[in-house]
Amino acid sequence: MSPLSSGSVQPGRGGPPRPPQIGAQRDALAAARPARTAQVGEQWELVADLLDELVSRYDDLLEDGPSAQTATAAGAALQDVMDAFDVLGAVSRHNSEVLDDVATELTIAQARMTTIWSDYEAERAAGELAQRAGSIERRYTARAAREVWYPLDGHIADAARRLRQAPARPGQPATGASCSSVVPLPRR
Repeated sequence: MSPLSSGSVQPGRGGPPRPPQIGAQRDALAAARPARTAQVGEQWELVADLLDELVSRYDDLLEDGPSAQTATAAGAALQDVMDAFDVLGAVSRHNSEVLDDVATELTIAQARMTTIWSDYEAERAAGELAQRAGSIERRYTARAAREVWYPLDGHIADAARRLRQAPARPGQPATGASCSSVVPLPRR
């Protein structure tokens, strides 16, 4: 799960965890690096492309192989390697797509938070009374949570479920992974 939220419910409340105040939400989103997330996704895509090229080259070698007996033994071992490369390529391409989705959602969330923060600052500047300022902060904290924090949390949790790790050995299914190192948003 993401460091933004574990997707767990608040004890005794049955709802999602309480988000931080609007300023902390804004700071957390400002610290997120969608470009870095996209860059990691591009690296996964490069791995997939390199593996595709390797498989293609090995296919060519198998077709032009040496003697029948040597080719059969080497071909079987090589086929295992190629199968593993195919799996790694598919996992890499899949993770690239997931990380690209996360980067897009982070960019959208940052833009939404910037708009909400501007609205908050304008209304706060207009309302001088401390009691009114507390009401404004609560209202905008709730708005930011509803429009940015919780939706982004859902996207990150979904991405964490969708990310895959390559199997340790050929023939094993790919397993889930975490995107917590990619999306550095603090928990409260």
